[in-house]
Amino acid sequence: MNSILRAVALSVGLLTNSGLASAQQIETIELTDDFYILISNGLGANVGVQVGPDGLLLVDTMMARGDEQFDAALADISDAPVRYVLNTHEHMDHNSGNARFSATGATVVYHAASPDMVLPREVRFSGTLSDEMVGTGVDIYTVVSHTMNDAIIHLPDANVIFMGDTYATNWHPTFYGGGREGQLGAIDLVLSLSDENTTIVPGHGPVTGTAGLILYRDTFTAWLGRVQELTEAGLTEDQMAADPELLDIFSHFQQEEGGRPIPDSSYRRFIQRTIETEFTPAG
Repeated sequence: MNSILRAVALSVGLLTNSGLASAQQIETIELTDDFYILISNGLGANVGVQVGPDGLLLVDTMMARGDEQFDAALADISDAPVRYVLNTHEHMDHNSGNARFSATGATVVYHAASPDMVLPREVRFSGTLSDEMVGTGVDIYTVVSHTMNDAIIHLPDANVIFMGDTYATNWHPTFYGGGREGQLGAIDLVLSLSDENTTIVPGHGPVTGTAGLILYRDTFTAWLGRVQELTEAGLTEDQMAADPELLDIFSHFQQEEGGRPIPDSSYRRFIQRTIETEFTPAG
């Protein structure tokens, strides 16, 4: 990971009805003097913040229930208005803030294959989009992996890449839009854009670098190989779930230091979804 990362936890807890702060808080990472990453910690997606001469550029937003904390985190960085919001895909934990930021003057940039949000200011794109926004270059690449409308967002000046939910450091792959080829294709694209100092931001979980993404790729490949072996051997899903080798492979998807193990129910569901996506004949 880039050695200049400096993490500062903000005291912006979510208030409950009793007035007490919950454990949920946003963590701010200062990547450079004008680029920040907000780690959502359960309030939605991780968010990028580029501070430019005429305002802020955001990569994704958070859930509406985290608006107060999100706004406080932005205010701690800059009092400049939000000028652009770039979405990595259509899911609400990544785009719930689109409408409110668009209503106050921001242009929202999202994949043309996503449902039309009918926003006051929007740009819909397909293929690859290269542009300069708030004084910095941005390259956006479309992939089919987690959904049919994923975007990989690269900010070369900050040497940071946002992968949305094509990558998580605290969860297993959710590769059901593009299957094996889509997931590996997204990873290969990001690795081709990266160097040893690139910061890679997953949709959820701590940021990492190429080593973390390579571990994720290798774990995913090992997972598919073992599920295929067990499927061809005629094991049931319950028998697969008890397989020590598969359990060990699965444990490596959790890359967050001190993070809680992924629940057993999710493990079993992942086995089922993997079989449905990759090893069930079409038709």
